[in-house]
Amino acid sequence: VTTVPGLAAPAVAGFDRSGTRLYVSNIFGGVVAAMDPATNAVVAPIVVGALPVDVVASPTADVVYIIEESGSVDVISTATNTVTATIALPGGGPEFGAVTPTGARLYVPDPVAGQVYVIDAATNTVAATIAFPVGASPFDVVIDAAGAFAYVTDQARDLVAVIDIATNTVVGSIAVGAGPGGIALGAGPAPPVVAPPRQVPIDSAWMLAALAALLIATAAMRRAPRRRR
Repeated sequence: VTTVPGLAAPAVAGFDRSGTRLYVSNIFGGVVAAMDPATNAVVAPIVVGALPVDVVASPTADVVYIIEESGSVDVISTATNTVTATIALPGGGPEFGAVTPTGARLYVPDPVAGQVYVIDAATNTVAATIAFPVGASPFDVVIDAAGAFAYVTDQARDLVAVIDIATNTVVGSIAVGAGPGGIALGAGPAPPVVAPPRQVPIDSAWMLAALAALLIATAAMRRAPRRRR
C-alpha cells in the first residue's frame, strides 16, 4: 500500500480514457491531482472550482469533467492538465455525472435543485434541463452501454428514475430501498447495481429486489417502441 501525500481530502479518483493518468478530486482544497499510476506520483496539481467531487472521463476525447458541489463543471484537458472550460449550472449542489458512450453528452443530477442537467460536450453548455417532481433529490447517474437510458438514483423518493436519452424525458421509475445513493454498471448485460447511502447498512434483500426490478424494467423498455427526434 502506497500513501500519496498532499491530498487533504481526496473524494473521487478516475482514469482518463487512455488509462495512463489518474485524476483525484480534493473536495476541500479546490484542487484535482493528476497522477502517474506507474509511479504513484502527482505530476500536476490542477486548480478547479470549489468542492470538486466526481471525476468523469470522456470515452472519446482527451478530457475529464469535474463535477463541483458548488454548482459548476470544470473541463480538464488531459493533454495539458489545464482547465479549458467552466460550465455554470443553473442550480447548486451536484456531485456526480455520467457521459454517454459517444461522448456527446454529460448528465449531471442536482439533488438540491431537483433536476438533471444535460451538457453538450461540443459546446460545453447546458443543452437541456430535466425537471423532477417537487421534493425529488436526483443524486447519482449511470448510462447503459448502448447509450439508450440514464438511470438516476432519487434519494428522497426511494427510487431509480429512468431517462430516455433520445428524448431527455423520464420514462419510468423503479422502487428501491431507502435513500439510494451510488449506482454503477457491471460488465455485460447485467442491470445497474444500486447502493444505499453510506450511513445506512446494506440490505441484501432490497438490493436483490432492486436488481430484479431493474432487469425487468430495462427489458420491457428495450422491447417497447421508442420515439425519435
